[in-house]
Amino acid sequence: MVGALDIVIIDAGIKDGVETGDVLNIYKQGALVKDPIKPRKMVKLPNEINGELMVFRTFNRLSYAIVMKAHSDLRVGEELKSPYAGN
Repeated sequence: MVGALDIVIIDAGIKDGVETGDVLNIYKQGALVKDPIKPRKMVKLPNEINGELMVFRTFNRLSYAIVMKAHSDLRVGEELKSPYAGN
């Protein structure tokens, strides 16, 4: 698990359009809950912002970043998106 001020490696780099100084939101997977209308059916809630990181070194296919904010523990595989991209 990862928290604030930890250094992470992300699987996106220069060839993916990532640049030094880019800030990305970290999204955790939405929970799977019982549908209140149809109790036998499960519904996936939307992904939620769980933190923020900033890229400080880029390579062709990976980058190093520092986690600036973490609302809870971060895990491998969480989704990254630009805060300016449409959800």
